[in-house]
Amino acid sequence: LSVVSASSDAKSSAILLPLCTINGNAGVLFTKRSSTLASHRSEISFPGGRVDEKDNGPVETALRECYEELGLNIDVGNVWGHVVPHSLSMGRRHLPIPAIVLADIGNFEKLQFSTNKSEVDVVHAATIDHLSNVENQGYTLFKISRNVETPGYYRQPIFFLEDGTRVWGLTAGILA
Repeated sequence: LSVVSASSDAKSSAILLPLCTINGNAGVLFTKRSSTLASHRSEISFPGGRVDEKDNGPVETALRECYEELGLNIDVGNVWGHVVPHSLSMGRRHLPIPAIVLADIGNFEKLQFSTNKSEVDVVHAATIDHLSNVENQGYTLFKISRNVETPGYYRQPIFFLEDGTRVWGLTAGILA
């Protein structure tokens, strides 16, 4: 894998990596995408989405999407920073990575969600301690080449939440 310049797809979206406290411990919030969505349905993800014309950069996109999906109005003062969009090169394939905005959303137990059911089925949270425990981690192997003589593979991390829900794909890659 290698990092390459941002593609137009990567530039057009942003996600919020929402940090929170759970019973006094550092944690992360996740959403389970709606089962009715056309793409990535029922997958565990972070709040986020496409840039609107009126958005003034990735921070504004991520905060707007968090509000639209969860009803959480996160103040820009709670944003710790962001990673610009880029792409990962895996042989001939390029995986667009959206802008990642890191923000403190507060105490999970005190948050009042107003979830948009057309986008989010469930809100999850997990402590950093839980996610860091090797018993709650794994890997899956993906084949990226059909060439029998020189098959290409890559490993991708998987995390398991307390209820057994599997976090994989881009979301797990960001956590790793």
